[in-house]
Amino acid sequence: MGDEWQGLLTFHGDYRPLLDFFRERLPGLEFYTGIGVGGVTVHDFKLAVNQLDGPAFHKARTAIDTAKRGKFSLVYIH
Repeated sequence: MGDEWQGLLTFHGDYRPLLDFFRERLPGLEFYTGIGVGGVTVHDFKLAVNQLDGPAFHKARTAIDTAKRGKFSLVYIH
């Protein structure tokens, strides 16, 4: 969307160190985080993450939209 980062973690990955990484390197910048847990239907991991698809990505989009609307720093949808 132009002002967003998107990443893909393994199912049991711990996302907290990643959020801490951004908080430490971007002090004073508040940001929204949307996390969606689910499957990936496009499995060509040579593609950029924004070219992948599946329920995880749809849930993450819903989560980030919810975070922005509600001004929540983190929304997690399983």
